[in-house]
Amino acid sequence: FRVIALGLPVPEFPGFPLDPPLRSRFQARRVGGRIPVAEQLAELGERFPAVPRDILEKLVTFADAIAQMVQVGAAETPGPRPWPLPDAALSSVLAAWERFPREGAAQLLHRAYPHTLLPQEAATACSDALIGVGLRAMPPHGSSSSAAAFESDSGAEAAYSLASVQETSSSMVELVFAPVTGGAEEARTRATMSGGGAVPSLAVPPPLVDVPTHAKLLAEATQSVAQGMSVCFVGPSGEGKTVLARRLASTMGYGAAQIHTLHAYKDMTSRDLFQRRGTDERGDTRWDPSPLLTAMLSGGLCILDGLQRLRPDTLAA
Repeated sequence: FRVIALGLPVPEFPGFPLDPPLRSRFQARRVGGRIPVAEQLAELGERFPAVPRDILEKLVTFADAIAQMVQVGAAETPGPRPWPLPDAALSSVLAAWERFPREGAAQLLHRAYPHTLLPQEAATACSDALIGVGLRAMPPHGSSSSAAAFESDSGAEAAYSLASVQETSSSMVELVFAPVTGGAEEARTRATMSGGGAVPSLAVPPPLVDVPTHAKLLAEATQSVAQGMSVCFVGPSGEGKTVLARRLASTMGYGAAQIHTLHAYKDMTSRDLFQRRGTDERGDTRWDPSPLLTAMLSGGLCILDGLQRLRPDTLAA
């Protein structure tokens, strides 16, 4: 009988110590840590040869600066404490730049690492690090320069618009992105992704009116989905997050009956994510599939509404 435990190290990350009977029976191996800059440059340069060397150096230098700040925070010394940069962040940014070269490196980085959502001290430190390596910093969270509260390079001009979308097969959708300025045919970028099986559409459902900010966010979200990345819209109530999520689903070829919404609440458990309590005609308790499980079983799309309310252990499920 063997047990492999996966966890986050303490005190660098919040956690719970093991009880004494278990503590002496586990060996720990730390996975992660800083990778030398030269090693990252060599590896990423080989994987993404189309990315200019100066952009690659700026991104790797920024990632190293974040790693240094994380180490300082782990040592419980005064200083900003940003989130650790995800391991796949730089790879996703560089892959996106190769496909959408007119997008700014800072804007693509912000999609993978939305540092403006950090506490003010850490967000300012990240912005200073961006400026220090020669990348344009994003507007801080809640600044008046942001046209919308969504934390998705909202302070930058759109580089691409979603020109068209069409179904290429029963399960595939082709997207065409056109540069906002100088949109020659050869400058257009095409991407394919799996769809929901319905006819994809860019139509804006009435009585809604399309606005430049939403059009920009929709184009950016479809870029991310086409690369196999997850999308999270962050913003206050009433800004149109649900509408954007449904428009994104329609763009991907999901009909209204295939879109399921799961409303998260504070005390939701991992079981509640997949099942919900109900009663039958005799009043007996039964467990029905949740919208998330229904979407999984039927090949639909699930919108997790209120993701921030979930406890970390529930979210990890």
